[in-house]
Amino acid sequence: MSSGRTILRNFAALSGAQMISMAAGLISTVVLARALGPETYGILGFGVAFISYFSIFVNMGVDTYAMREVARDRGTISDTVGTVLPLRAGLALFLFGLLYLVTTNLEQSDRVKTVLLIQGAGLFATAISVDFVFQGVQRMGVIGLRQALASIASVIAVVALVRAPADLFAAAAIPIIVNLVSGAALIAVLVYVWGIPRLLVVPRQWWAYLTNSFPVAITILMTTVIISMDIVILGFLRSEQEVGLYVAASRVLIVALVFGNMVHNAFFPALVTVRDNVETAEQMAKDHAKAVMFVGAPIGAFGIAFAEPIVTLLFGPEYLGSAFVLILLMANLLIVHVTIAHGTPLLAWKCDKAYAWIVAVGATGNILLNLLLIPPYGITGAAVATIISQSFILLGLATVMFVQFRIHTWPILAKSLIATVTTIGPVWYSVSQIGMEPVASLLFGGVVFSLAYLMVGHWIGAFDFRIVVSFLGGKLG
Repeated sequence: MSSGRTILRNFAALSGAQMISMAAGLISTVVLARALGPETYGILGFGVAFISYFSIFVNMGVDTYAMREVARDRGTISDTVGTVLPLRAGLALFLFGLLYLVTTNLEQSDRVKTVLLIQGAGLFATAISVDFVFQGVQRMGVIGLRQALASIASVIAVVALVRAPADLFAAAAIPIIVNLVSGAALIAVLVYVWGIPRLLVVPRQWWAYLTNSFPVAITILMTTVIISMDIVILGFLRSEQEVGLYVAASRVLIVALVFGNMVHNAFFPALVTVRDNVETAEQMAKDHAKAVMFVGAPIGAFGIAFAEPIVTLLFGPEYLGSAFVLILLMANLLIVHVTIAHGTPLLAWKCDKAYAWIVAVGATGNILLNLLLIPPYGITGAAVATIISQSFILLGLATVMFVQFRIHTWPILAKSLIATVTTIGPVWYSVSQIGMEPVASLLFGGVVFSLAYLMVGHWIGAFDFRIVVSFLGGKLG
């Protein structure tokens, strides 16, 4: 099978799974937010954000290093798995003990502490993950199937078991149980295909894995800071009610980011292959920027214009206080997609250190801004801090791309924004004057805006449908 067809097959498998996961995750979010209410939902969101930092240190970027080893030589699968699983199991056990000590000394309610310990059991689900093996051998369909089935199981359990704030502990436990079961199932598949791995407790080998994976771990840590540190700081400095409102808006942002990440995954292998060809690399970077903004610009603009009906439809009137925050986060979504347009080529062209430094400075600034803005301005301050830090990262990456490769994509990005602004404005005004219900306004506004955006964007050259056709034909790169 050609490399283009392999990329297409893997992209289709993961994209299909991501679409299912996105839909299931959105349903779960809506059910949980409505059943638990803003205050209790805030506890759940705070716990997820808090535990995410412990999860990073269970993995420590080892997955990336192990995946490269497997991709390089499939004969190392047994030894690689046998080394990684005991290493991560030990890290998970140590970190769960640390979490217990930290949790018992937090100035939080007993409900919050119990939720943190329940969610902390997810560290062991991270420890037993063997996704890296199937990534290394390019069997993405297996990973996609696991993700899809786990998402479906989670949403079924949430719908069946979570009906009121009293079901908070069940809501915290469901994803943990599902991830443990799906992780164990994937180990069973691995054993069936490649046999039982030989468990190796070799500290020197563990140290080699950790040192080689450290730069990746730092990048993941900094990215996590940008994504979730605002929720953690809100959990310590503001009310659970405010945290719940912010978490609801941030979940919409996470769902909206799926499409940009799909474009990133589609273009990344092709960008890697053209690194040494200056002209081809520049054209590929521009094609990538067009594709990223093709999905990112309209989603962000639609979220800004229709934030209130989105919040009302998904979460109910109790969450209307998060509508303005959603507007700010959708503005941040636009910035994130412009960042992806610059960041993906840099990662593909081995500018890892510059990328990591820029993200690290942005993450540090994000923490300081949150500490400065959240006490007086609450959830609005948290959203503004995110916008400022993300803008810094964008400017840094754009500067590196121009200095290192003399490539800039600003004319393309400007055309995308022009196509978006000139079409979303009239559509929003028309819908607001008619005075539709949330469902009707979103459906009508979405259809009219999509058609107008496609026509105007194609007319001014904001995007090129030939890129999509080339990719679907497996010819990209």
